Amino acid sequence: MRKLPAQNLGTPVLIQGKSNNIGSGFYVETSDLMLVTAAHVLYDGKVLRSNVITLRSYGNDPADLSPNVIEADLSKLAAAGHIRSHGEHDVVVVRLGKKGGGSQFNIDLFDGVHKISGSKSRIVSVPLTAVKRIKNVLVGNDVVVYGYPASIGMPYSNQFNFDRPLIRKGLVAGIHDSRSTIVLDCMLFPGNSGGPVIELASAEGTNFFNIIGVIIEYIPVQYQAAIGTVNANSGYSVAAPMDAVIECIGKF
Repeated sequence: MRKLPAQNLGTPVLIQGKSNNIGSGFYVETSDLMLVTAAHVLYDGKVLRSNVITLRSYGNDPADLSPNVIEADLSKLAAAGHIRSHGEHDVVVVRLGKKGGGSQFNIDLFDGVHKISGSKSRIVSVPLTAVKRIKNVLVGNDVVVYGYPASIGMPYSNQFNFDRPLIRKGLVAGIHDSRSTIVLDCMLFPGNSGGPVIELASAEGTNFFNIIGVIIEYIPVQYQAAIGTVNANSGYSVAAPMDAVIECIGKF
């Protein structure tokens, strides 16, 4: 039996610029369909890294390998007030259109957003009922992180498919109270930024799967080598809490 519900496998979104993969994200559903990611995935400071991005994700049926692909003109969406960044956390939310029921693309997409292709299965978006605030996150609980770590592997060695997400398992290592961030015992790499963190919890025989954060950075470790000070990946990473996402949504 699969420990993680099959629908959750379609949660991560690959965010691509004109010529390369720039990060990960996920969709959140209210009355709108919204893209959530780390702000630095879309922006270099206050400047967009790419005016037009392509969003690639998979449906709620793992056997359906056809992607859902949406193209979004961020410059148009920003001008229309459909992008909100958080003032303190590295988080951004982009409204893509009005969400409806039925098929995966029963969405009234905003100007500048276009459907490129769709799968037979339903697009996966996270309802706010599946979101957990930082005050309720439990240190020591298992987590899984979804994303597209395009910086790992050798592009021409076929070690894995760069167009499909990889899952990394870890645990909640701690809460940084003064920064209101979540520390994970989970090694991550460039490309994972913006991806969702799902906490795995259980109570009285019932399993719970809640989105608790957005990947924003890995924690380096410094050591001295013959070439000088070297920064390496410590195996720990940091997630912004979903509180920041909820606050961004509240600004629309």
